[in-house]
Amino acid sequence: MKKDIKPTTILALRFRNAVIRLLFVTVAVVTALFFLFECRVRSVRVEGLVHVPEPAIMDTAGIRVGRHLYAISESKLARNITESSPYVRAVTLERTLPHTVTIRVEEYDLAYYVFFEGVYYLLSDDLLILEETTPEDAAELGAVPLLTQPIKPPKLPKDAPKDTPIRLTVGERIAFVTKSDLEWTQELLDAIRMTDYADNVTSIDLSDRYELSLTVSDKYTVLLGNEKDFARKLTRVGGALRHATETMFGVTGTVYARSDAPVTFEITGVIETEGT
Repeated sequence: MKKDIKPTTILALRFRNAVIRLLFVTVAVVTALFFLFECRVRSVRVEGLVHVPEPAIMDTAGIRVGRHLYAISESKLARNITESSPYVRAVTLERTLPHTVTIRVEEYDLAYYVFFEGVYYLLSDDLLILEETTPEDAAELGAVPLLTQPIKPPKLPKDAPKDTPIRLTVGERIAFVTKSDLEWTQELLDAIRMTDYADNVTSIDLSDRYELSLTVSDKYTVLLGNEKDFARKLTRVGGALRHATETMFGVTGTVYARSDAPVTFEITGVIETEGT
Protein backbone atom coordinates (compact mmCIF):
# COMPACT_ATOMS: atom_id res chain seq x y z
CA MET A 1 0.00 0.00 0.00
CA LYS A 2 1.52 3.30 -1.06
CA LYS A 3 1.73 6.17 1.38
CA ASP A 4 0.55 9.55 0.28
CA ILE A 5 3.42 12.08 0.07
CA LYS A 6 2.30 15.37 1.43
CA PRO A 7 3.42 18.32 -0.61
CA THR A 8 5.81 20.76 1.07
CA THR A 9 3.95 23.86 1.97
CA ILE A 10 5.25 27.37 1.42
CA LEU A 11 5.29 27.89 5.17
CA ALA A 12 7.48 24.81 5.70
CA LEU A 13 9.88 25.96 2.98
CA ARG A 14 10.16 29.37 4.57
CA PHE A 15 10.82 27.82 7.96
CA ARG A 16 13.54 25.56 6.56
CA ASN A 17 15.21 28.43 4.75
CA ALA A 18 15.06 30.55 7.89
CA VAL A 19 16.74 27.81 9.90
CA ILE A 20 19.48 27.46 7.26
CA ARG A 21 20.08 31.21 7.23
CA LEU A 22 20.16 31.28 11.02
CA LEU A 23 22.72 28.49 11.12
CA PHE A 24 24.84 30.23 8.48
CA VAL A 25 24.72 33.54 10.36
CA THR A 26 25.54 31.80 13.64
CA VAL A 27 28.56 30.05 12.14
CA ALA A 28 29.70 33.30 10.53
CA VAL A 29 29.36 35.23 13.80
CA VAL A 30 31.16 32.55 15.81
CA THR A 31 33.95 32.40 13.22
CA ALA A 32 34.28 36.19 13.19
CA LEU A 33 34.36 36.36 16.99
CA PHE A 34 36.95 33.58 17.09
CA PHE A 35 39.05 35.35 14.46
CA LEU A 36 38.82 38.71 16.21
CA PHE A 37 39.31 37.69 19.81
CA GLU A 38 41.06 34.31 19.83
CA CYS A 39 43.66 34.58 17.03
CA ARG A 40 46.14 36.33 19.26
CA VAL A 41 49.85 35.71 19.65
CA ARG A 42 50.79 33.59 22.64
CA SER A 43 53.87 31.88 21.26
CA VAL A 44 56.64 33.05 18.92
CA ARG A 45 59.14 30.56 17.52
CA VAL A 46 62.28 31.20 15.47
CA GLU A 47 63.71 28.49 13.20
CA GLY A 48 66.73 28.18 10.92
CA LEU A 49 69.26 30.11 12.99
CA VAL A 50 72.92 29.11 12.93
CA HIS A 51 74.97 32.27 13.44
CA VAL A 52 72.42 34.92 14.40
CA PRO A 53 71.35 34.80 18.07
CA GLU A 54 67.65 34.22 18.63
CA PRO A 55 67.22 37.16 21.07
CA ALA A 56 68.41 39.51 18.32
CA ILE A 57 65.74 38.22 15.95
CA MET A 58 63.06 38.43 18.63
CA ASP A 59 64.02 42.00 19.49
CA THR A 60 63.99 43.07 15.85
CA ALA A 61 60.68 41.31 15.17
CA GLY A 62 59.02 43.08 18.12
CA ILE A 63 55.99 40.78 18.12
CA ARG A 64 54.06 41.33 21.33
CA VAL A 65 52.03 38.67 23.10
CA GLY A 66 48.35 39.40 22.55
CA ARG A 67 48.81 40.97 19.12
CA HIS A 68 46.47 39.71 16.43
CA LEU A 69 48.15 37.14 14.20
CA TYR A 70 47.05 38.90 11.03
CA ALA A 71 48.06 42.36 12.21
CA ILE A 72 51.70 41.38 11.64
CA SER A 73 53.08 42.57 8.30
CA GLU A 74 55.22 39.79 6.85
CA SER A 75 56.96 42.09 4.36
CA LYS A 76 57.89 44.63 7.06
CA LEU A 77 59.02 41.90 9.43
CA ALA A 78 61.20 40.29 6.73
CA ARG A 79 62.71 43.65 5.75
CA ASN A 80 63.56 44.60 9.35
CA ILE A 81 65.16 41.26 10.17
CA THR A 82 67.07 41.08 6.88
CA GLU A 83 68.47 44.56 7.45
CA SER A 84 69.43 43.74 11.04
CA SER A 85 72.11 41.19 10.16
CA PRO A 86 74.26 40.49 7.08
CA TYR A 87 73.88 36.77 7.81
CA VAL A 88 70.15 36.82 7.01
CA ARG A 89 69.32 35.90 3.42
CA ALA A 90 65.52 35.64 3.66
CA VAL A 91 62.69 35.55 6.20
CA THR A 92 59.25 33.97 6.03
CA LEU A 93 56.39 34.13 8.52
CA GLU A 94 54.05 31.27 9.30
CA ARG A 95 50.86 31.67 11.34
CA THR A 96 49.44 28.60 13.08
CA LEU A 97 45.95 29.16 14.43
CA PRO A 98 45.05 30.11 16.96
CA HIS A 99 48.10 31.41 18.84
CA THR A 100 51.49 30.62 17.25
CA VAL A 101 53.78 32.62 14.99
CA THR A 102 56.87 30.97 13.48
CA ILE A 103 59.66 33.09 12.00
CA ARG A 104 61.77 31.06 9.57
CA VAL A 105 65.17 32.55 8.87
CA GLU A 106 67.39 31.48 5.99
CA GLU A 107 71.01 32.41 6.61
CA TYR A 108 73.85 32.77 4.16
CA ASP A 109 76.29 29.86 4.23
CA LEU A 110 79.50 30.93 5.90
CA ALA A 111 82.27 29.64 3.68
CA TYR A 112 85.55 31.61 3.55
CA TYR A 113 87.66 34.27 5.18
CA VAL A 114 90.02 36.76 3.54
CA PHE A 115 92.66 39.22 4.71
CA PHE A 116 92.63 42.86 3.64
CA GLU A 117 94.56 45.83 5.04
CA GLY A 118 95.30 44.18 8.37
CA VAL A 119 91.80 42.81 8.97
CA TYR A 120 90.23 39.39 8.41
CA TYR A 121 86.69 39.13 7.04
CA LEU A 122 84.22 36.27 6.96
CA LEU A 123 82.56 35.68 3.58
CA SER A 124 79.47 33.76 2.55
CA ASP A 125 79.47 31.16 -0.23
CA ASP A 126 78.53 33.91 -2.70
CA LEU A 127 81.22 36.29 -1.38
CA LEU A 128 79.06 38.52 0.77
CA ILE A 129 81.09 40.16 3.55
CA LEU A 130 79.55 38.99 6.82
CA GLU A 131 81.75 40.42 9.56
CA GLU A 132 85.28 41.07 10.74
CA THR A 133 86.98 38.13 12.40
CA THR A 134 90.23 36.54 13.51
CA PRO A 135 91.86 33.46 11.98
CA GLU A 136 91.14 31.53 15.18
CA ASP A 137 87.44 32.41 15.23
CA ALA A 138 87.12 31.80 11.50
CA ALA A 139 88.71 28.37 11.81
CA GLU A 140 86.41 27.50 14.72
CA LEU A 141 83.42 28.40 12.53
CA GLY A 142 84.71 26.18 9.72
CA ALA A 143 85.56 29.01 7.31
CA VAL A 144 88.23 28.26 4.71
CA PRO A 145 91.10 30.74 4.20
CA LEU A 146 90.89 32.21 0.72
CA LEU A 147 93.53 34.08 -1.27
CA THR A 148 92.04 36.07 -4.13
CA GLN A 149 92.86 38.46 -6.90
CA PRO A 150 93.50 42.04 -5.65
CA ILE A 151 90.57 43.34 -3.61
CA LYS A 152 89.26 46.79 -4.43
CA PRO A 153 89.33 49.13 -1.42
CA PRO A 154 86.14 51.08 -0.71
CA LYS A 155 86.13 54.82 -1.31
CA LEU A 156 86.57 57.00 1.75
CA PRO A 157 84.67 60.27 2.18
CA LYS A 158 86.52 63.28 0.78
CA ASP A 159 86.78 64.84 4.24
CA ALA A 160 88.10 61.68 5.89
CA PRO A 161 91.45 62.10 7.72
CA LYS A 162 94.47 60.67 5.95
CA ASP A 163 95.04 58.09 8.65
CA THR A 164 91.47 56.71 8.42
CA PRO A 165 91.72 52.90 8.31
CA ILE A 166 90.33 51.24 5.20
CA ARG A 167 87.63 48.72 5.98
CA LEU A 168 85.55 46.55 3.71
CA THR A 169 81.83 47.15 4.01
CA VAL A 170 79.98 44.45 5.91
CA GLY A 171 76.80 43.40 4.11
CA GLU A 172 78.16 43.99 0.61
CA ARG A 173 79.73 41.57 -1.85
CA ILE A 174 83.45 41.73 -2.08
CA ALA A 175 84.78 43.80 -5.00
CA PHE A 176 87.98 43.35 -6.95
CA VAL A 177 90.28 45.80 -8.71
CA THR A 178 89.35 44.06 -11.96
CA LYS A 179 85.56 43.91 -12.02
CA SER A 180 85.37 40.65 -13.97
CA ASP A 181 87.35 38.87 -11.24
CA LEU A 182 84.21 38.61 -9.10
CA GLU A 183 82.41 36.35 -11.58
CA TRP A 184 85.64 34.45 -12.31
CA THR A 185 86.26 33.82 -8.61
CA GLN A 186 82.68 32.78 -7.96
CA GLU A 187 82.74 30.27 -10.81
CA LEU A 188 85.92 28.63 -9.55
CA LEU A 189 84.68 28.48 -5.97
CA ASP A 190 81.35 27.01 -7.07
CA ALA A 191 83.24 24.31 -8.97
CA ILE A 192 85.23 23.45 -5.84
CA ARG A 193 82.06 23.30 -3.75
CA MET A 194 80.59 20.77 -6.19
CA THR A 195 83.36 18.22 -5.62
CA ASP A 196 82.86 15.22 -3.34
CA TYR A 197 85.83 16.37 -1.23
CA ALA A 198 84.66 19.98 -0.78
CA ASP A 199 84.09 19.53 2.96
CA ASN A 200 87.75 18.55 3.37
CA VAL A 201 89.19 21.59 1.58
CA THR A 202 91.24 23.53 4.13
CA SER A 203 92.54 26.44 2.03
CA ILE A 204 92.10 27.92 -1.43
CA ASP A 205 94.56 30.09 -3.37
CA LEU A 206 93.25 31.90 -6.45
CA SER A 207 95.76 34.73 -6.27
CA ASP A 208 97.87 33.42 -9.18
CA ARG A 209 95.77 32.86 -12.29
CA TYR A 210 98.37 30.46 -13.70
CA GLU A 211 98.86 28.35 -10.56
CA LEU A 212 95.53 27.93 -8.85
CA SER A 213 95.75 25.67 -5.84
CA LEU A 214 94.04 24.32 -2.77
CA THR A 215 94.83 22.10 0.18
CA VAL A 216 92.78 19.13 1.31
CA SER A 217 92.67 17.86 4.89
CA ASP A 218 95.82 19.90 5.59
CA LYS A 219 97.73 16.98 4.01
CA TYR A 220 97.44 17.32 0.25
CA THR A 221 98.40 20.31 -1.87
CA VAL A 222 96.54 20.37 -5.17
CA LEU A 223 98.11 22.33 -8.03
CA LEU A 224 95.62 23.02 -10.82
CA GLY A 225 97.40 25.35 -13.23
CA ASN A 226 95.06 27.89 -14.81
CA GLU A 227 91.26 27.85 -15.04
CA LYS A 228 91.14 25.83 -18.27
CA ASP A 229 89.09 22.63 -17.76
CA PHE A 230 88.94 23.57 -14.08
CA ALA A 231 85.91 21.46 -13.14
CA ARG A 232 87.23 18.43 -15.04
CA LYS A 233 90.60 18.71 -13.33
CA LEU A 234 88.92 18.86 -9.95
CA THR A 235 87.03 15.66 -10.74
CA ARG A 236 90.24 13.88 -11.73
CA VAL A 237 91.90 15.14 -8.55
CA GLY A 238 89.14 13.46 -6.55
CA GLY A 239 90.22 10.06 -7.85
CA ALA A 240 93.85 10.71 -6.93
CA LEU A 241 92.87 11.81 -3.43
CA ARG A 242 90.75 8.71 -2.87
CA HIS A 243 93.65 6.52 -4.00
CA ALA A 244 96.09 8.33 -1.69
CA THR A 245 93.73 8.09 1.27
CA GLU A 246 93.04 4.40 0.77
CA THR A 247 96.53 3.14 -0.10
CA MET A 248 99.01 5.65 1.38
CA PHE A 249 97.81 6.16 4.92
CA GLY A 250 99.60 8.86 6.88
CA VAL A 251 101.46 10.54 4.04
CA THR A 252 101.33 14.10 2.80
CA GLY A 253 101.68 14.92 -0.84
CA THR A 254 101.20 17.17 -3.84
CA VAL A 255 98.68 16.44 -6.55
CA TYR A 256 99.50 17.85 -9.99
CA ALA A 257 96.55 18.35 -12.33
CA ARG A 258 97.04 19.78 -15.79
CA SER A 259 94.67 19.88 -18.75
CA ASP A 260 97.04 18.10 -21.10
CA ALA A 261 98.59 15.54 -18.73
CA PRO A 262 97.56 12.75 -16.35
CA VAL A 263 97.08 13.60 -12.69
CA THR A 264 100.18 12.70 -10.67
CA PHE A 265 100.81 12.39 -6.95
CA GLU A 266 104.12 13.15 -5.23
CA ILE A 267 104.71 12.09 -1.62
CA THR A 268 106.18 14.95 0.37
CA GLY A 269 106.19 13.63 3.91
CA VAL A 270 104.73 11.40 6.60
CA ILE A 271 102.38 12.39 9.42
CA GLU A 272 103.79 10.43 12.34
CA THR A 273 100.91 11.21 14.70
CA GLU A 274 98.09 10.35 12.31
CA GLY A 275 95.90 7.58 13.64
CA THR A 276 97.44 7.63 17.14
